[in-house]
Amino acid sequence: MLPKIIIGVVILVILVMTFGFLTKDKFPQKEAPLGLDRFFPNMDYFAETSNFPACGDKKEFFTTLPLSLDGFTTIDPLGLLAPTAHVFPTPHIYFRIKREQPDNFNSPVLKFPLYAPADMTITRINLMQATNRAEFADDSAVHFALCKDFKAYFDHVVDLSPKLQKAFDEGRVDRCDEYTLTYKDGPVNWKKCNKEVDLEVSEGELIGYAGGGEAQAVLDLGAYDLRIKPNNYASPKRQFRNELPYNVCPLDYFSQPLAGQLREKLGAYFELSNSNTFTKSLTCGKVIQDIPGTAKGDWFAPNIDTAQSGHEPPHLGLVQGHIDQSLQAFSNGDSTKNSNLEMGLYYFTPKNSGFINRDFAEVKADGNVYCYETKNNYKQGEPKTIIIQLADPETLRIEGLNSNSCGSGPWNLTNYAEFER
Repeated sequence: MLPKIIIGVVILVILVMTFGFLTKDKFPQKEAPLGLDRFFPNMDYFAETSNFPACGDKKEFFTTLPLSLDGFTTIDPLGLLAPTAHVFPTPHIYFRIKREQPDNFNSPVLKFPLYAPADMTITRINLMQATNRAEFADDSAVHFALCKDFKAYFDHVVDLSPKLQKAFDEGRVDRCDEYTLTYKDGPVNWKKCNKEVDLEVSEGELIGYAGGGEAQAVLDLGAYDLRIKPNNYASPKRQFRNELPYNVCPLDYFSQPLAGQLREKLGAYFELSNSNTFTKSLTCGKVIQDIPGTAKGDWFAPNIDTAQSGHEPPHLGLVQGHIDQSLQAFSNGDSTKNSNLEMGLYYFTPKNSGFINRDFAEVKADGNVYCYETKNNYKQGEPKTIIIQLADPETLRIEGLNSNSCGSGPWNLTNYAEFER
């Protein structure tokens, strides 16, 4: 009797293992919803490069422009804010693709070829599809490595080259995910599938194309370098993805004169204010801006394990502007709608004294309530008054007021939303 039981158990184990193997790729495990950067929490971004050669002290990896200089107008530095998709500063730069009428932000976006900036290995390709918005064409994120400790990616790539398309079609499905993000013009339902590939491309080789649609009005370029001293969050448990502390400015990795040519385009024309004035950015921006014990940096809705969820809409950023870095902003997700504060982007000019428009880096858990007279970037500069308080170094309270100015104070929080570090 006992041998029969043992044989039965062995057969059952074999069946379970076989079914698991056969279904691993057919039914990839669903993960928590994500933001637009198309990564998965807990994924070791550098696992694929563990056997690559060491980088040494080389830095000027990119020796060819990925886009022709006449294919884009400006480059947004690191740290763009666009809640709810990007509540926190964005870890990549944006090439803003040229339109048919350069002075008309509503004219069609042109399409330009995208080339490999160096000899490199493509390690994964993500396909993104907007399932409820037909005007958003499918596009891809192309992740690549040059050595063991340096990886980068292009996002919003359309019409992959035949070589890349073949690699994607034959690649192994790693994970798929579906989620919804709310934009100024409404919600978009996204479906993302990630495939592992191992594809070598040569410097100057065609990868695909950039532009061609409203969802492809920009080309993203992000980069990570494990050799730098990491930038850390105020609370290490809040690390969204293990590579973020190693985020770097991709322009620092271009050879001269290319790096200088690209830096000349750092800045933006402010579309939302209908201004054709170019505002130059003096730096390449910054992503992690946390200052422990102060209000500045990223704040998180309670009871969310950010190591498991890279979804940004529930959270709040109190950070600097990414173009005019002398400004500061409330980058507000969807967790304050019951506290008289809509999701959006609210700018102000910080001050170094007093309780009105005080620099976030100088707001501490001192028992005081601070008031801010802001302009809502999502509503053509409409004024909005916001009050905040650090209840303790790890707890921030925030509320909107029904007034266009702070007055003289003091102010009381009566219907606030609470966030934590």
